[in-house]
Amino acid sequence: MSAYLNINSNALLTKISLPALEAVSAYLQINSNALLTKISLPALEAVSANLQISSNPELTEISLPALESVGSTLMINNNSQLSE
Repeated sequence: MSAYLNINSNALLTKISLPALEAVSAYLQINSNALLTKISLPALEAVSANLQISSNPELTEISLPALESVGSTLMINNNSQLSE
């Protein structure tokens, strides 16, 4: 379990894959990664506080198949290539 996980402002990051991450006990933020296209967190079941994915202009795919709960706020916004 991780307390805070921030993946922010990584200019060359294109993919995030964390297959063993099951829970975050506070905040998970993935923001402002200019070339990020894919997020895969297949085992993530819970985020105790906020889950925020925003301002990743090339993001086209988010995979959170095991996610069951977010304690406070779920915010997915300003990802211009992401469709519903």
